[in-house]
Amino acid sequence: MCTQKNVLDRLKDRNITLGWDVVVAYNQESVNKLLKQQYVEKVYSNEHFVFKDWHDDNKTKFIEGLTVGAPLVSFEEASLSDANVKVTLNFLSGRWRVIQANTGTPIEWKEIVPGSGYKAELVVPLKSITGSVSKKDIILKFKDAVVKKINLFDNQEPDFINYFKQSISEGNYTLGQLVTDSTPGLIPAEFHIRTQPHPKTRERGSQYVGNGAVLLFIKTQYGGSGTLPVNDFDWLIPDDHTSALVISSKTMMGQILPKQYKDKLPGDPQFSPPKRVNDKQDSAYYITITDGGFDGNSPIEKSWLRSDYSNGIWTGERGNAIIGEKGKRIPPRFPYQNFVIKPHGESLFQGWENKINYTQKCARYFRHHSNSITFEDTALMDLSIGGQGSINCQIDGEHFYLKSDDFSPNVSYEPTSFWDKFIGGVDANVKDEFRDELAQQAEAKLKQVFNIELPEISLFSIKHLLFPGMDVMQLKQGYFPGDLIIFGDISPKLTTIQVAPLEAMVALKENQKFTVVPENKNVSWKLDHNSEAINDPGNIDDKGIYTAPGRIRSGSEVIKVTATDGDGNQASAALTLVPSSVALTPSFAFISEADKKPILLLANVLDGKAVTWNVESCTGSQCGSVDQNGLYTPPAGRFNDGFTFASITATAKDGSQARTIICLMASMPGHGFYKVEPNLRLNVKVGEEIIFKAQADSYNGDPDTWEIFPPRGKLSEPEFEPNNDPETNDTIFGHYKVTYTAPTNVTSPELLVVHVWEKNRHNEKNKGKAGYALIEIIPDDK
Repeated sequence: MCTQKNVLDRLKDRNITLGWDVVVAYNQESVNKLLKQQYVEKVYSNEHFVFKDWHDDNKTKFIEGLTVGAPLVSFEEASLSDANVKVTLNFLSGRWRVIQANTGTPIEWKEIVPGSGYKAELVVPLKSITGSVSKKDIILKFKDAVVKKINLFDNQEPDFINYFKQSISEGNYTLGQLVTDSTPGLIPAEFHIRTQPHPKTRERGSQYVGNGAVLLFIKTQYGGSGTLPVNDFDWLIPDDHTSALVISSKTMMGQILPKQYKDKLPGDPQFSPPKRVNDKQDSAYYITITDGGFDGNSPIEKSWLRSDYSNGIWTGERGNAIIGEKGKRIPPRFPYQNFVIKPHGESLFQGWENKINYTQKCARYFRHHSNSITFEDTALMDLSIGGQGSINCQIDGEHFYLKSDDFSPNVSYEPTSFWDKFIGGVDANVKDEFRDELAQQAEAKLKQVFNIELPEISLFSIKHLLFPGMDVMQLKQGYFPGDLIIFGDISPKLTTIQVAPLEAMVALKENQKFTVVPENKNVSWKLDHNSEAINDPGNIDDKGIYTAPGRIRSGSEVIKVTATDGDGNQASAALTLVPSSVALTPSFAFISEADKKPILLLANVLDGKAVTWNVESCTGSQCGSVDQNGLYTPPAGRFNDGFTFASITATAKDGSQARTIICLMASMPGHGFYKVEPNLRLNVKVGEEIIFKAQADSYNGDPDTWEIFPPRGKLSEPEFEPNNDPETNDTIFGHYKVTYTAPTNVTSPELLVVHVWEKNRHNEKNKGKAGYALIEIIPDDK
């Protein structure tokens, strides 16, 4: 068992932050729960990365518009030296396409939508992750990421995987905006993350295996930047807490407290932050005041009479009676010298560890009554001063402040030689009155000066560094064994329960069951949604069964599902609504007669059940076949002339359907393609019109016959445009053009083929020549 006393005893008189201003320790299991909730919030807020478009060196393979969602980060290991963090990224949108080198015509197409189930799994060494704050953005850099899996290609495209890895390493992941409050405090500038095994992990049957601590080493505006642990670091979290926050004694004693004291103390004190033990590397720091002092409230003056003389004394400077100059009366001066502020367990010690001796400057006079002659000179009074007290750390929500109310000073003097200089001696009551008044002024002033409450220091930004926007750490009590350590707890309201599954995709009108872990029947459920994007979010009953609506405005929408138990503990899950329960990949594939290889089509079904496969339609008599595993086999014999297009569908139990278009290319002579322009049009909206052209010439003949497959939308009758250029019209006759009009009833993105060929071949050598282009039609975004 690790108790609070164990931690404080280990930290006694030590500075353990390795040069960093602040170290924060979180319970690893709690952090992973919080990271899941942070992930849900980011998914719900549509936070994502947009990658740069990519192509291979030959410009035949392209990734376009690739968008990935917020990373789901998980600390899977607990090791100071070689721990990794697991990062999962969902692909949200984009497309993979391959074109033929000589014509630019698409021959492979994979459309990425949320229902596709595409994701990347990375392992990132914690040593390579750096955190920084730039213009209030809290940024993580995932350098040296190892791509474990990208199911977009089954890891078969090494060029793309290298590009993806480089993009991750070069890109920034923004945790959120650094949040500050109105109270001055510690502001992070840079941070590093490590994990640490629990000290009892190696014990047989230990309950702590896999559940250590997540450590943040933080540089603030005070510039504390140090080394990072390799093999060992002090365990900071007692078993009855789930977090701890350590502020370096070097930062506290070297910068924070001197400034605060300097603003509060009169008399321009000068500070120095020595180590408690000079030759000890991890010795804690403390404060000593090396110079400066403060004045009493008013001058002190006493006089007394003898038969022939009168005497007087005051705090201040002598005058010159001969020229009538009166001595200056000045309040007494009290030094700070050797005053210390030191870590002292539950509090800070402040005061003089031993009384210090100092000299108070005074002046005196005596006057001879018979001749009225007055003499003034300087008299130095030897005094000693002492006093001790404690400074306690008070926690107030996001802030801590230091307060002292028990400082007890003491001023005295022992030597008598000062008074012996007075002619005729000094009355005892005069000595006592002068001494007492001096001591009273000093003690009253010292109490006033050192029984102080220093300004609050905000830990708001430190607390919210890893989880901006979430109030995750509850600070409890602070101690000063060496550094300042504040024990706390990660909010149980955010970590007691979890919702399973953490994320789900649901097709329209379908159901999804959510549960609470650990099981709890006293739970209420709530749905949050973006009202501008979706009118009806569906509903969820008291058993956690969600029913999706029948319509959404765009391709997908995210809903947040939140469970709250009877104690107010909460957890959420992200639910993505998609139009169909089945997504099919690839969207378009190409098979040549010369290379008749089967293609395995993959159906991602939300409920995990089997689909029914079918060759829905075909433009020729040779269409191939598909089995119930999704394996498409091209025709065994000769392909139909030119191009044949087959529509292969996968139908889920709920009736949802997805389509792949297979292009079968027969053997063609020479330049077998008609080049269609444009050969690709993306994001074609409802009712939009597009003009397609193909060249008619002496070599290729007339591309005079056009069709759209599957038959969605309309194609106009082909129109011939002659070439009026006399220098080329003997070989290039002109162009055939058609106008395509997109349909109005589009509910989800669809891929279509514009197919062109020559109906009446003017030359048998051109047998089978044809061309095609691809169109992507999308729903109205209203």
